[in-house]
Amino acid sequence: MKLNLGAGRSRKKGYINLDKTPYEGIQVVHNLDVFPWPFEDQSFDTIVALDVFEHLIYFTEAMDECWRLLLPEGVLVIQGPLAGSWSHFHDPTHRRGFQADSFEMFDRSTYRGKKYQYGIGDWRTIQAEEITPGKTMMFSLVKTCPVQPSSL
Repeated sequence: MKLNLGAGRSRKKGYINLDKTPYEGIQVVHNLDVFPWPFEDQSFDTIVALDVFEHLIYFTEAMDECWRLLLPEGVLVIQGPLAGSWSHFHDPTHRRGFQADSFEMFDRSTYRGKKYQYGIGDWRTIQAEEITPGKTMMFSLVKTCPVQPSSL
């Protein structure tokens, strides 16, 4: 299954579309700053959050919820404003902007990730790019899972 967080009026076919406002076509109405989110553990193989995470109060907790909801090796796609850009500052509800290394502290394979270990899980960033130069960042992260020793 696939989950579209903060879908608004941009619902995605083949996804469960969630928003805090009950727009037409929204299947789940829920505020993403209220935990836990209304889904079972490991329910999704993909979570998409386009122009959502910059609005959240509880950023690390939202990352933890994504970790909880994703299957092992599941993918989280996040799009948001480039830190310091016009896109970052024009909306008074934006709480943050993003840079290429914004998720490094959630990735325990990096220096900062080992040092700070934000969140409950370990992520690998597989994409971090400016998709609209000077305006928008796009990230794809994979939920990593420790290899279990074989029972030989």
